Amino acid sequence: MIIFKPPHRVEGAPNLSKGMDVFSTATNMAIDKVITLDNGDEPIYAETILQLKNLHNPKHVESVLNGDAANGYGTHGVIAFAENMHAVHSCAIMREAALHAFKNPSVPVFAPVSGFHHAGIDFSNGYCTFNGLVLAAMAVRDLKPDANILIIDGDGHFGDGTDDFINRLNLTWLGNCSLAKNEVNGEYETAMEILRACLYIIKWDLIIYQAGADSHEDDPYESGYLTDKQWDRRDSTVFAYCRDAKIPVVFNLAGGYNGLKTLTLHNRTVSTVRQVYQETPRAHLSPLPAL
Repeated sequence: MIIFKPPHRVEGAPNLSKGMDVFSTATNMAIDKVITLDNGDEPIYAETILQLKNLHNPKHVESVLNGDAANGYGTHGVIAFAENMHAVHSCAIMREAALHAFKNPSVPVFAPVSGFHHAGIDFSNGYCTFNGLVLAAMAVRDLKPDANILIIDGDGHFGDGTDDFINRLNLTWLGNCSLAKNEVNGEYETAMEILRACLYIIKWDLIIYQAGADSHEDDPYESGYLTDKQWDRRDSTVFAYCRDAKIPVVFNLAGGYNGLKTLTLHNRTVSTVRQVYQETPRAHLSPLPAL
């Protein structure tokens, strides 16, 4: 497994610090390589901001970064500077991680960053300032113009920002497989049926898996429905499919507002992907179960 180093912590913002906490634990596991994008690398920031302006409404990006418009945390002005730079850096990491996964299909890639799927073309919301998921998909599409890419969104809430891009830009090549509580009626078996249907519909060129922690039943905001065992099953289903079908996969963090339990869940995902890719692949893919 390859892991990217996340941005530095932002004091007073737990969601902008958990990436580093998960990273610290993950690097003690079976990591093949750690890749760092330097926080102080101005060319990376400049390039990413340009890409974000090409993706989002450029006036929206400028307004947020200038402090005139609120970011995903609802803050603006000078006090939003650290949050905004964290968002830009997170998008850069997500983009580079997806490209790395696409070029190295046999190795799972982990981007311990979050804050994407509620950001649409011209809005930021729900702790999401810019949409790094769509940015990453676009970058891979630039390399392979006919690529079909699937976003598996395991967050407990629906990714309305991702959906905004797909619908308004008619991105027929980009799938948004939501396992949000409302989309699956809070039922694990329904979630698994939807997940399998998304995985098997076509042979994807890349899978971007957002392993949301607020879909666990212990999350305090009542968007969760998965037990510990079901959480592991969800993750292992995604990773085993990618391994057996030889589809490149990049995964990231999302959601989770339960302190230490959230970090534990994210670390369980890292442990699962390590275990899955250490196993011997099956000779043949199982057929899609009847729905």
